[in-house]
Amino acid sequence: MVRRILITAGLVLALTVGECRGDRIILMSGATYTGEVVETDASRVVFLAYMSGSETRLTFPRSAVRRIERSADGAGSDEDDAAERRRQEDERERAAQEEAARLEREARERANVVVATMHGAFGEEILPIGLERVIEAADERGAEYIVLDIDSSGGAVWAATRMMELIEESSDRFRFVAVVRRGISASIWPIFSSHDVFVLPRSEVGAAVIFNSLNGEVKAKFNSAAAATLGSVAETRGHSADVVRAMIIGPAELYVMERVGGKTEFYSSEPAASVRSPRVRRLDDAESVLTLTAQEMDRYGIGALLETGAGDELARALGASRWVESEIDASSMGRWAEECARRRTQTEELGTLLVQEVADFKRISGSGQRGAVDDMLDSTANLRRLITRYAGAANKCHECYPDFQEQVDAETLRETQLKIGEIQDAIRARRRTRD
Repeated sequence: MVRRILITAGLVLALTVGECRGDRIILMSGATYTGEVVETDASRVVFLAYMSGSETRLTFPRSAVRRIERSADGAGSDEDDAAERRRQEDERERAAQEEAARLEREARERANVVVATMHGAFGEEILPIGLERVIEAADERGAEYIVLDIDSSGGAVWAATRMMELIEESSDRFRFVAVVRRGISASIWPIFSSHDVFVLPRSEVGAAVIFNSLNGEVKAKFNSAAAATLGSVAETRGHSADVVRAMIIGPAELYVMERVGGKTEFYSSEPAASVRSPRVRRLDDAESVLTLTAQEMDRYGIGALLETGAGDELARALGASRWVESEIDASSMGRWAEECARRRTQTEELGTLLVQEVADFKRISGSGQRGAVDDMLDSTANLRRLITRYAGAANKCHECYPDFQEQVDAETLRETQLKIGEIQDAIRARRRTRD
């Protein structure tokens, strides 16, 4: 009886040891089998698995196998290890190729065009801070083109000049394209700062004399300086500085000479007879300010005429192989105009309140009535908070309108702050003495 038990135990032990010895295959799913590797290549693994005391032949795709662990006495392990390394290298290469394809697909789908909608008056609906945000969006998206959709009768020159500067600062990163529906007065600063100018059939460009309160001589110098600055930028884009000058300076003249082959040359005075061709025309005299129609812009090579200015038409005109416009940035200029108008209203309301509060403070603090001054601790704290709110609102307003005129000047605020501090210190000192 004892002998029979020992034999049975020996058989169980032999089977157990047999199942624990041998190769191990571990699948991607986490399942593990013990047995013997029969065959392996780049596409599959044939495995003889020990299962419940019997042997079962299993075949697994290579892609389903995480790894193979060989027994110490397993034959051919070096060859199989090399095959495993090759398989893993193949998988890494395939993953790298898939990632490269994904990135390339995303790059094709990513918008490479950002639109800045400039409709309205410069300094009101059209503000530099809006263009700044458009340029930031273009940077984030890795855009190639920024389209300026311009429909304006003019406005504040400070806003147009700042936009010219923003375009100039980022002109090495983007190609600026002006599409002009109407480009009068201040509009010409972003128009002639752009690399490419396109006009729609009923558009007009020009009439950019700067109106201000300066006397005649000083005003002439101001206009001349503005024309020189914009003309210099325009020339770097391939536009004529003489055209710019005639649009800004009233007494300026402009002549155009059309040569054979379609080449156009501009002159600020009548060309000498020796260089003049029969096709010379005076576009502007000393009594007017240059304004050009879309057809004239196109005829003289200043801006190309388009039918609608739609994206596909622009892409063809520019020779762009890819043209995908961002869908979320076209209204950015309008949103910032609304935000800035809100900031200005808030600042003006706080300013009106602050003017009254400062006047009351000066009246009471200068009255000499001790009781009245002693009761000012709470009101001075409120006034200080109001000053802080106003200063913060004014700073945000200046981001939109650099020339915003504050209702309370900085010196008055500084003096009021100092006086508040003196009164608060005096009140607290008297209260401590009473206590």
